[in-house]
Amino acid sequence: PEMATYTHRVRIGNWQEDVAAEEDRVAAFLAQKTAGTTTTQTVGSALAAASAAAPIATAGDGFVNFGETILIRHLDSKAAICSNPTPLATDPERLSATAAPNAGPTLRSTFMVTDKPETSGMLRYNQNFYLRGTLPDGGSGYLTSEKLSISSGAARYSGKQLVFVAKEQGPPSFDAAWVVVPAVAADRLELDGQPVPANADVIIRHARTGLNLAVLKQHLWRHEFGVDYEVVAHSFLTSHKADAPENVFQLEERVD
Repeated sequence: PEMATYTHRVRIGNWQEDVAAEEDRVAAFLAQKTAGTTTTQTVGSALAAASAAAPIATAGDGFVNFGETILIRHLDSKAAICSNPTPLATDPERLSATAAPNAGPTLRSTFMVTDKPETSGMLRYNQNFYLRGTLPDGGSGYLTSEKLSISSGAARYSGKQLVFVAKEQGPPSFDAAWVVVPAVAADRLELDGQPVPANADVIIRHARTGLNLAVLKQHLWRHEFGVDYEVVAHSFLTSHKADAPENVFQLEERVD
């Protein structure tokens, strides 16, 4: 018997089911596009909201006060500490924190100085406080670090103690508490308990582990927001046993 021949026009197998499945996928995509819920649209909306301009406090009395919104400016790199709220986060409850070069005040780069609800007045050296950021979904999160361990995870590039933004789920844990000390070690005893001036050079120390907030310019973090620097909790020292530039910050407010 003569063998059957097939050309590219001949459909074989479950071709009707394949066509129907493809039509369903196209219809689902068009419905998502119309609703603005495709992955590209969702990520784009989140990035735009997080990068929108946000106000910071004016240093009216010259000091940092509870309830004021600030930039955490790294002095050496001129970068600002940022949260990275993205729908692509592997753990939506723990957002990465990086330092964005030359960042101005935006939703992701501003943090409110907070403590217990009844705390008010000036922030003082060696006083525990929290740094609360606002997220695009209307929630908030606290700049947080945990003692380096297998369960806590480590910074992506340096392997040092991780710093991240923990989404608010009630009162912040002690892992989100920080203290400020003067950048010059010789001034620390004299200034202990005194108000922290806005825009002064300071060290931001993690209250639980005693390690200092640090920015590592040599470790570049490439992500949806661009190219940032890695942020960790680690105390760096110069050859003269002074705090290294990686650890020096300013709690930045506007000066009119």
